[in-house]
Amino acid sequence: METRSDIDQLDRILNDLPPLYRTVLLLRKRDGYSHADIAEKLGISPHTVHKYLKRALSACRTAWEED
Repeated sequence: METRSDIDQLDRILNDLPPLYRTVLLLRKRDGYSHADIAEKLGISPHTVHKYLKRALSACRTAWEED
């Protein structure tokens, strides 16, 4: 993130994610929680954490490329 516009773009992309996808992504990438920790914290299975994380990352990549 070298410019303010990149940061603004990332902020928009994260805000456009479904709330659970965004939460899982931030807990994993920003806060460093494991899949098991996230699952326990959110009351979902580790498999669901993996699925939401994969979908969130895919949506972020797609949105970044489109902008």
